[in-house]
Amino acid sequence: MRLRGLHVMNRAAQAGGAGQRCALNLGGIGADEIERGDWIVASHLHAPTARFDVQLTLSPHAPAALRHWAPVHLHLAASHVMARVALPESVARLAALVQELEHATGEARAAEFRDRSGLSRKRAVQVLEFFDRVGYTRRVRDAHRLRNADMFGGVGHAA
Repeated sequence: MRLRGLHVMNRAAQAGGAGQRCALNLGGIGADEIERGDWIVASHLHAPTARFDVQLTLSPHAPAALRHWAPVHLHLAASHVMARVALPESVARLAALVQELEHATGEARAAEFRDRSGLSRKRAVQVLEFFDRVGYTRRVRDAHRLRNADMFGGVGHAA
């Protein structure tokens, strides 16, 4: 890949920096390999993530309160993706429910978790898979077993 030209804040430039909107004219790379909003970073700084924490302020004109697992539009730089909101108190409550199931039966299965949580089967599976990804549980065949019971602050039993 070769840099053929650079514009910073809509003007030709020799250098651009953090916080500036830059347009790059790249050679040696196909247009199908990049998308609007892609970032160029040093390889040692590249650390993609599937989730991150934010502090949201809901507009007073919003038609309804923000619910756990509500779909939202996430705009980051020039990128746009659909995302879900995981409210901390709801995640802690669901984590406590996994602990209760583990204590009672030695594991958490999707059907029991669905019944106890009141979630649909699809959402219950998504939550259990999330707990597996973050290391709270580990999947063993069709069950999920606690790996790190203290991850959500030793949540104890659900109310």
